[in-house]
Amino acid sequence: MMSIEVLEKRREELLAQIEEISTMKRGTINEQYLKVSRKGKEPSLRGPYYVLSRNEGGKTVGFRVKNDEKLKLLQQDVENYKRFNDLSKEFVSVMEAITDIKRSGSIIDSKKNGKSTKKNTTVK
Repeated sequence: MMSIEVLEKRREELLAQIEEISTMKRGTINEQYLKVSRKGKEPSLRGPYYVLSRNEGGKTVGFRVKNDEKLKLLQQDVENYKRFNDLSKEFVSVMEAITDIKRSGSIIDSKKNGKSTKKNTTVK
């Protein structure tokens, strides 16, 4: 188990890294090709076109990226969002460990899964 000093130092490092993130976008960037039919010839593929896809309100929505400069910025923004998510998950873990040390585990029973069984829930 880590000491509270090590955990608090890591918490501060995580907060500093999160603070460095200045832009971010949710979603993924996908390549899209369009099949174009031509008279008397085989259809051809046009593209790639880049689309930012993400879930909003239970539906997938897409936004086409207009040029290469915007694509590069958007790729960095999507990476920043992934980094933010990873840092946030680690922050929660560190905070739970700090809380466990400070509270000495007195809030939650020491049973691993916390589920009650028929054996210990009978009415007397």
